[in-house]
Amino acid sequence: MLRFLILSYVTLAVGCCNFTQSSINKPEKSSAETSQITNAKPQLAQQSILDHTGIKALKSVLEQIVNTDTPNAQSAQHFFVARYGKNESRTYLYWREQRELRIIPLGGDTEASWAHIKNPSGGQLIDLEEDVVATEADVGSSTYLVSQPWVAQRIYDAVVNGDLIIVEHKNKTGE
Repeated sequence: MLRFLILSYVTLAVGCCNFTQSSINKPEKSSAETSQITNAKPQLAQQSILDHTGIKALKSVLEQIVNTDTPNAQSAQHFFVARYGKNESRTYLYWREQRELRIIPLGGDTEASWAHIKNPSGGQLIDLEEDVVATEADVGSSTYLVSQPWVAQRIYDAVVNGDLIIVEHKNKTGE
């Protein structure tokens, strides 16, 4: 039941893309495959953005983005950040209210090191209303389109396995 609810949320999160549950689900595994999975070596530990040394700087930059990009927002903004491997230099950030997925290079301890996420370029910003197509074949040679299954996996990773950062809008809190 929990898996259905999670998949339903991911489906709703990218509902503009006409996702079906089958585009997210993987085929059932046989008992032989399941036993191989059970005996497999554990995956490398994934890093949480909340443990990153630059989390305060990232939160500050996200607040700036919220106040610049959504000046009239009356509610909190929700950012889901996918976990990442120790040697990774980037991760995925899903901004629920703006319906966008960002590929964010990991910054350092200063706001300046995260500033590049304010104005993403080179395919680092994926508009879930405009930049998502049904299949890899539909992506073709495009440099900005992505497929539904690709987006569904990134959002799933961010929402289900990642971390949530909530930014209160300054207009709401009266700051």
